[in-house]
Amino acid sequence: MLLIRNSTFILLFTIINAEAQQPKLMRPVGHTDGVSFIDYSPDGKYIVTASSSNEDRVAKVWEIASGKIIFNLKGHETRIQKLAYSPDGKYILTLAGFPYLWDAATGHQTVMVDSIIADDILFSPDGKHIAYAPDRIDSVYIWDIETRKITLRLPGKGQEFDKLVYSQDGKKLFGYSVYVADVEDQSKFFIWDTQNGAIVFEDSCRNSTTGDAIFFKDGKRMVFCSDKDLRIINFETKETIKPDEFSSTKNELPVITPDQKRLIVVTDYRYIIVWNLDSNKIEHELHWHEKIIADMLLVPGGKKLLSIDYDANAIEWDIESGKPQLQFKTHYNSANGMTLSPDGKTIAVTSREDNVVLLRSQSYTLVQNLFGSTAYIDNVYFTPDGKKIVVVEGASLIKITDKVTSKVERTLFDKKGRIDKLIFNPDGRRLITTGYDSTLKVWDIVAGKLLYTIRAATFHFYDAVIHPSGDTYITWEPIDDILSVRAMETGDVKYKHTITTSYSGDAIAYTPDGKWLLFNEGGDLQVRDGKTGALVKKMTGSKNPITYISISKDSKTVAAVADSIIMAWDITSGKKLLHQQSSFVSYYADEYTGSPSFVNVHFNGDGKKIIAPAEDGTAKIYDIPLNKMVMMLDSAFYYRTLSDAYYTTDGNAFLPSVNEQDISVNGMQRLGHR
Repeated sequence: MLLIRNSTFILLFTIINAEAQQPKLMRPVGHTDGVSFIDYSPDGKYIVTASSSNEDRVAKVWEIASGKIIFNLKGHETRIQKLAYSPDGKYILTLAGFPYLWDAATGHQTVMVDSIIADDILFSPDGKHIAYAPDRIDSVYIWDIETRKITLRLPGKGQEFDKLVYSQDGKKLFGYSVYVADVEDQSKFFIWDTQNGAIVFEDSCRNSTTGDAIFFKDGKRMVFCSDKDLRIINFETKETIKPDEFSSTKNELPVITPDQKRLIVVTDYRYIIVWNLDSNKIEHELHWHEKIIADMLLVPGGKKLLSIDYDANAIEWDIESGKPQLQFKTHYNSANGMTLSPDGKTIAVTSREDNVVLLRSQSYTLVQNLFGSTAYIDNVYFTPDGKKIVVVEGASLIKITDKVTSKVERTLFDKKGRIDKLIFNPDGRRLITTGYDSTLKVWDIVAGKLLYTIRAATFHFYDAVIHPSGDTYITWEPIDDILSVRAMETGDVKYKHTITTSYSGDAIAYTPDGKWLLFNEGGDLQVRDGKTGALVKKMTGSKNPITYISISKDSKTVAAVADSIIMAWDITSGKKLLHQQSSFVSYYADEYTGSPSFVNVHFNGDGKKIIAPAEDGTAKIYDIPLNKMVMMLDSAFYYRTLSDAYYTTDGNAFLPSVNEQDISVNGMQRLGHR
């Protein structure tokens, strides 16, 4: 894994013999802020990226061949600080205050490694363990991935650690502590034996905010460099070696050549030194970069070095002679970092542009330039048949793209409005958009044109809901509480009613058969005629306003949540079938009083059970005929609001934060049930 500073796009160099290719689907592209972290899957087919911005807390997994985003790893509570693929490619590890472990095949979060904030975290070389440095704790923990338990504690003698590095064989671990307790202007580092936890070596250095290390293949020696230090440490002899006649105030980005005979380091921001370890002399000083060097790496073969500065000036060096072989720009105004894929075929370079580029590694000529959207992407939708992707860009542009071919088939442009919501007709031929300019527009998707525009009489249209037949739709305006039933093709009002509502757009829906319209009235539910919108009856709920409703597939039952209350009714008779209140169930339950609110609710296939995620990080399953909770699923989020939970078509309950294979509703297998 490579930290890349303040970048916003990724360049990919690859060794292939193809001509330049056209970009495939790259929408939505990248992050809402600069890309700061990147790592390759071990097979070189995927990359995972993340921004260090607190506004962009999502890691993205990309397929390199197609340029498509495969997964979005969501759920981080703060900015992402680090990420990495496991050596076996089975997991992805992210650090965002807390350490998160993800299934690389599904994109699902499998577990949170610990509920303690960590300063650094990394996989062991064999992929079986995770080492992490907890914040404000003078230890480093070794966590077993299979058993999900801490197997070893590495003592820190009063120090907390900011940087960890494994040796190549995984038998040694380096830990760096920026500040030494009660000692001014001093940093400290340790080397532990990961088999028994013993301290193999410890030393101090002048205080430096950055400390890095790289181990030799023999596992007996290590390079340590910092702002004010550069040395090689032999663990067996306790000998420390420094290069003759060399002094520097800034050392970083250490690289050891494959023959283990040379150490290459960036020093004083703009220079590169080549240290011959046999003679202990500085063999070459490379002084071509005028700007600060952003990164460097060994080109496959180990005889050439590629360096790049923040102005995107790249230089290829011959290590033996110390002479530059090639100088070129990476086609952009800035660059921030590079990393090499495990198969050696691809180099990733980041910058503040918004695209992904493939170049031939040997000649650095362009293979493919995958440009992304330059506009802000508001939302992404699928058409009802699932065959098309609909993207809203810049709040006014709608692009309809074929999911298979990636071809943009239609572009709808709202010249004056700012799009708020999209609602599709069931047959996918009509699209309704509501805007912040108090308008509602109906579009012909097939022809790619606007059919008509309706302007709200007073304030704006709160929402629109289309009847299952697709012939009519309802609108309502929250100021005057007017509900109108309109013809789809013309927008003419067929029926109009004065209503009372709590303005929750997720608490209104037609039954699948179109017979009824369910509408919230504070904590109660109105049942209205599906054709005319006329009030038929009211069903008593609770004192709290209803915020979300769900209807069973057979149109017989409706479920609703109102703060911490969950309810269900028989629609035909109006009889209440379920009324329950949630309670906190989490590792921190004793710290909280009251009841956690439900986020939403969904039915299973037969309409007899419902699942509702709650703000305490659990999803609760209720049996409607029994009028009770029958299961509780723990998302491992530890009192973190669970955004969604629902049933899959095969009857399994699915939580975005856990592996769906672990939660079988039919088999009543319980995960984290307390």
